Amino acid sequence: MGYRILVCFFTLLSWQSGIGLTGQQVPTPEDYFGFKMGAEGKLANWTSLTGFYEELARGSGRVQVDTLGTTTVGHPFIMVTVTSENNQDNLDELHEIQMKLADPRKISGTSELQALYERGKTVVLITHQIHATEVGGAQTAARLLHRLATSNSEGVREILDNVILIDIPSLNPDGTEWVANWYMESVGTEMEGGPMPWLYHYYVGHDNNRDWYAFTQKETELTVTGAHNRWHPHIVHDIHQMGGRGARIMFPPYIDPIEHNVDPALVTAVNMLGSYMAAEVTAQGKKGVVTSAIYDGFSPARSYQHYHGGARILSETASARMATTVEVDPETIGGGREYDAATASANYPDPWRGGSWGLPDIVDYMDAGAMALLTNAAKNRRYWLENFYRINEIAVKGWQEWPEAWVIPANQENKAGMAYVLRILRMGDVEVYRANQPVIGSGQVFPVGSFVIPMKQPYASFA
Repeated sequence: MGYRILVCFFTLLSWQSGIGLTGQQVPTPEDYFGFKMGAEGKLANWTSLTGFYEELARGSGRVQVDTLGTTTVGHPFIMVTVTSENNQDNLDELHEIQMKLADPRKISGTSELQALYERGKTVVLITHQIHATEVGGAQTAARLLHRLATSNSEGVREILDNVILIDIPSLNPDGTEWVANWYMESVGTEMEGGPMPWLYHYYVGHDNNRDWYAFTQKETELTVTGAHNRWHPHIVHDIHQMGGRGARIMFPPYIDPIEHNVDPALVTAVNMLGSYMAAEVTAQGKKGVVTSAIYDGFSPARSYQHYHGGARILSETASARMATTVEVDPETIGGGREYDAATASANYPDPWRGGSWGLPDIVDYMDAGAMALLTNAAKNRRYWLENFYRINEIAVKGWQEWPEAWVIPANQENKAGMAYVLRILRMGDVEVYRANQPVIGSGQVFPVGSFVIPMKQPYASFA
């Protein structure tokens, strides 16, 4: 009996010591940067942030950092994968499960499908700061990822066990670097919090978030090939900021119009998840949460994953002057699309009445929204896997409204334009075939060598 007690005591001591060592090995953001993420008047630039993520990966078995490539001007473009130690050890197997659910044609039958549901994890992609002057995103990423790398709370453990988080801490690392450096140089001057005098993306500025169907920029291409097409996430959370004189944060449901090439089950999934996030953030006492207002979910230019079986959640948090706090006069709080920011309503039940608003608030709201999303993804793991599979299964069978196929004739003068369209389709994971005999359709005969896009395939809606 004494031997058994000794063994149990030794095991418990070892487990507790392991937690202590992990905490010592992983620096807090405050230790690493010299300030808390979201501190007034402070921004970490991309160079320092990438160093921090490397420290997280060295100190925590939950974290893996992959460099997907380099940006337009040569900064590292990274993806951080966070999940439980056990899931990290079995990541290749879990990836294979996700690839099968993404393409129902690869699954042999009901018994295999049920086994995939039992083993699979909810795959969530969170993206930050595509618009570099929306500075809270990259700062929130560091705080969020550190918590997931180190905390042993029940809620975090549930997330780690049931979710594979792939996080891109900045979709625009060049801009994250430039804006942070510009801001920190301006602190204490009359230019503090003012805009840079050049674009925050080298070529396209704000319009880098209109590139999710054309793939003209390196950062878009790296995200699509390295994250979206590699994992086909069930949920994508795109973290943004908006103007500062209305709601404090916006979640879906989106306003009309809806995109009719997006499966209705995805529209309702987005509505459910956005409403859950709003309820959780409001329950924490955070005022100014609005839904069903301001933003729509239309257009593949902004919503790649809606055409690939996954739900895209946009959140928009009110801005300050970069990392400088502003005072918002209650008299200046105005209306917006589908709500009045000065009046309580069904989609805006607890108005924010004005006052101080700064980066600490922005990061708190963003962090709360991200944690609410991850909690839902963990608690409803089976739902997200089943919904994802059903949507892809319906696409493989073909929508009644769709044609049997699209044909791009080979005998046309604009060869460069044709090649560009084919590149877009293939990068969007659409299957394109080359006809080895004439194709007859819609009363026409298309020559040998024409390109055929069957509409019974997982990502036909992108075509």
